[in-house]
Amino acid sequence: MSPAIRLGLPIFIRNTFQPAHPGTRISAERSPRGPVKGLTLSPGLALLNLEGTGLIGVPGTAERVFAALRQAQVSVVMISQGSSGHSICCVVRAAEAARGRDALLHVFAHELSVGQVQRVQVSEGVSVLAAVGDGMAGQPGVAARLVRPNATSRWRWTVPMPPARCAPHMRASGCRRKRSQWA
Repeated sequence: MSPAIRLGLPIFIRNTFQPAHPGTRISAERSPRGPVKGLTLSPGLALLNLEGTGLIGVPGTAERVFAALRQAQVSVVMISQGSSGHSICCVVRAAEAARGRDALLHVFAHELSVGQVQRVQVSEGVSVLAAVGDGMAGQPGVAARLVRPNATSRWRWTVPMPPARCAPHMRASGCRRKRSQWA
């Protein structure tokens, strides 16, 4: 995709199971149809959560998390840190979640033993839904149509959620595609 983007060429994404469907066109041109140009869904993931009061304000904690996951060859799809610094969550492939948990348990063994880290937890059955579109910039409420309570977005918005919740959020987004076109 990089050469096409660099040259300003449009990219067409087609569904091989629906060859008659025109697919999705990705280009530098703005779409007049609304703020959300497209939705992507990444299923088969898990949420890996490191949580502890001893993590708050400790420099290098995130570095240790990512080094441990890299060493265990766990690919991180998405990262989130609690605003207080009390937790670090990583979305990983479900098949790699146990390996990631074991790596974090090993690296944070001391902190777990003295109560600075309360838990290393895996939540399975997670998908990541991403809404993309340059029309979302300056459009308050686009993300709120995907999830509640109110939220706003600039260029890209991503959230992990159980697969069963994805379809309602996709419908709520106002994107003018039928559900069968996302599969």
